[in-house]
Amino acid sequence: MFNKMLKEKMKENGMTIAELSREIGQSSQNICNKLARDNFSENDMRIIAEALNCTLDIKLVRNDPNIES
Repeated sequence: MFNKMLKEKMKENGMTIAELSREIGQSSQNICNKLARDNFSENDMRIIAEALNCTLDIKLVRNDPNIES
């Protein structure tokens, strides 16, 4: 799910994978691999969000329709 949001934000910012990788100090190949697997650590997501001038907001929401959140 993060990979989809990341691709959208990169497109909005006109940023390529190469530009993002330089900004966060990781190789383009590493970013591509993480995108393909949708496997980002929380720290990766925070660093990427900062590079894209975004805020990372992580929530755990119960999916029980009988319980109000």
